[in-house]
Amino acid sequence: MHSAFTVEDLLALEVRNLYAAEKRPTRVLSRMHLGSRNPTLKSAFEDHSAETDQQVRRLEDIAGMLQFAPAGGQCEGMDGCVREADAAFEIDEDDPMLDPRVIGAGIRIEHCEIARYITAIGLARQLKAVDAAALLEHSRAEEHRMQVALCAISSALPRCVQGPQLRRACWSECSSPTSSKRAMVFACPVQQLSLAQQPEN
Repeated sequence: MHSAFTVEDLLALEVRNLYAAEKRPTRVLSRMHLGSRNPTLKSAFEDHSAETDQQVRRLEDIAGMLQFAPAGGQCEGMDGCVREADAAFEIDEDDPMLDPRVIGAGIRIEHCEIARYITAIGLARQLKAVDAAALLEHSRAEEHRMQVALCAISSALPRCVQGPQLRRACWSECSSPTSSKRAMVFACPVQQLSLAQQPEN
């Protein structure tokens, strides 16, 4: 079947979707900055919020270069990431699992953005849109650095509290506390316990 879309159309769609993806987490990034406890983590989110503003402006510049409006896109993946980021705060603010949960949510946001940038960069290069590709690559590199920084901060956090507190704070997507150990999925990126290696009761 012949596609009515051209590479130009796909790039415009991807840039619009990126524009929506970059603007969508603005509120939650501010919440991550204000709500996280670790000073290095707070600083990382604060710095990245400023980077995000620049990334939005780059997308507006790219849309101007290629002569289309940047608004009108959507990113369902980012919508899900933002919902998960909001859910990360559904524990007490002094809970030791708060920062690990926030880091996990931040990494998922960066991963979503990086995937879209890689797609847009490929399309821009196909079109020999050198300036647009360079701007997209600049933003992709910033997202990658943020993802690496979050992983490094995660590794430097104190080890998670084990026992019942860990089970209450870290598990997700588990139907009930009595479910099989193999059904438990831990959300803590600092100390993911491999329960699959433990024998069933």
